[in-house]
Amino acid sequence: MTSTTIWTGVTLEAAREKAKAFGATEPCLGAHVHQYPFSLSKPIAIGQKHCGSNVSTPPTENSDSFGNKSRLICSLQAIEIDVPYTRLQKLLKNKSMPDFKDIALKIKETDKPYSMSVRDLMKSIGHYRRSTDANRILKNRLRRHKLTVEPDFELVNIETRIQIFPLEGKGAIKKTDINPKAHQTREAEPTATTERSEEEREIVLTIGQLPSAVREPTFVTRDEPIARAITLMLQGGVDHLVVSQNKRAADGLITWSSIGRARAGRGSGSKVSDCMEQEPYVVRFDALLFDTVREITRRGIALVRSSTGTIGGSVTTADIAEQFVTLSEPFLFLEQIENHLRALLRSAKLTVEGLQDLVDPRDEVRKAKVKSVDSLTFGETLRAFDQQITWEKMRLELDRKTVIDGLKKVNEIRNHVMHFHPDGISDEEREILRRTRHMLQIL
Repeated sequence: MTSTTIWTGVTLEAAREKAKAFGATEPCLGAHVHQYPFSLSKPIAIGQKHCGSNVSTPPTENSDSFGNKSRLICSLQAIEIDVPYTRLQKLLKNKSMPDFKDIALKIKETDKPYSMSVRDLMKSIGHYRRSTDANRILKNRLRRHKLTVEPDFELVNIETRIQIFPLEGKGAIKKTDINPKAHQTREAEPTATTERSEEEREIVLTIGQLPSAVREPTFVTRDEPIARAITLMLQGGVDHLVVSQNKRAADGLITWSSIGRARAGRGSGSKVSDCMEQEPYVVRFDALLFDTVREITRRGIALVRSSTGTIGGSVTTADIAEQFVTLSEPFLFLEQIENHLRALLRSAKLTVEGLQDLVDPRDEVRKAKVKSVDSLTFGETLRAFDQQITWEKMRLELDRKTVIDGLKKVNEIRNHVMHFHPDGISDEEREILRRTRHMLQIL
């Protein structure tokens, strides 16, 4: 049984002081769910306690776990908020989140920026991926502590390490000066930074958000023997090397095709310079993917210039295809799930009036438009499955509550998917969709 101390309505800084007083370790942002229905009212902090029993969480059905929700009993102060049980578990695991006040103090003391990954930055506010709401919360938190980040955390891959600086002004650290024209080799323009407003960038996919864009490529110099380049490609399992003297200016590319063409046309070619492709396609990390994808498809590869001005990664046609599958697969799963649910609901043979009763009674316009099962939204379809009389008409030999709990999880995932973001969904959520689809296919 885990003992936990929960403080409500306080900042993380204040919770830290309380944690010390109670003998608790580093506190973390969290949530305390007490009863139904839930409503978010204010933030709280949770600290794991290794002695005593301020909060006990016994896994009993009557008092703690109902489907995907959890109740914690607190001897100090309770608060009602809307947080799924799985999210509560994630929050409880994050015991060492950064404190923005401490970060600001550390930057001031060391006169150096604070470095962390975008994923850890999102975890610091209790989120495991970026979204419109999460990004807004993080921006407000940074602004409150007079901090800023570089590069823009919205435009890079979630595993990218960003640097936190004080806002421009007294005591501000000079940031890395990135000249987009420096070492320019067919640089792609425009970029999300220069051509998009903050609101538009919420849903824009940039080159830098692809995993391979932050995976540093293997470099060789133009004077090295081609035998070494071939060895590096075979050893590393890669199909290209970047030819560069300083990791900033890309002199060329070595690929299996370029080696083959050089040896077929001019003999063996003993040096890298004899076999490399000239003028590689280079794009900034914040270049819009859809503005560059045609050129990448034509050339097969683009090199990505990082926020520090170095060649920080590369994007191939295979990387783009993989990203397409990652982003489109959840949509396909959800479409199949909804089709299976509608097919099952048709077997209940509900009347038009019965279907319209599933619509929000306050929405008379929408209610009048519902004429068949196909007219129902996912939420309305879920409402039909939750009705005992409709469930009996479908003659499903399954536990209704368990099925509904699973479909509610699908609905939560669906809301994330429909608010498109390049971070996609988690492996756990993807597996929930896959298993739900499989179950419905069997039915």
